Amino acid sequence: MRELLPDEKAYLLRYVTEQQNTQYFRLDDGIAQGLVIKHLIYQAAAVGDLYDGFAYNLQPWARRYFAKHPDALDGANKPPDPLPGGATAW
Repeated sequence: MRELLPDEKAYLLRYVTEQQNTQYFRLDDGIAQGLVIKHLIYQAAAVGDLYDGFAYNLQPWARRYFAKHPDALDGANKPPDPLPGGATAW
């Protein structure tokens, strides 16, 4: 967790501070995909929208860790604006 960058911390912040289970990120979002590779979040559903994003959940072990160590997210940048999550009407 000491190696997390400020942008990565910003993505995780909303899961913890707003107690969100799911956030939506695009498949081409490098920060979100980096958190997937680090096993902090996972793609929760195969169905999503290329514009409004796919569902990503925080790993349960990471939620427990941040609950015990909220200071691990100190120094986070401003969180990105949330995506609507596949809510676009075609």
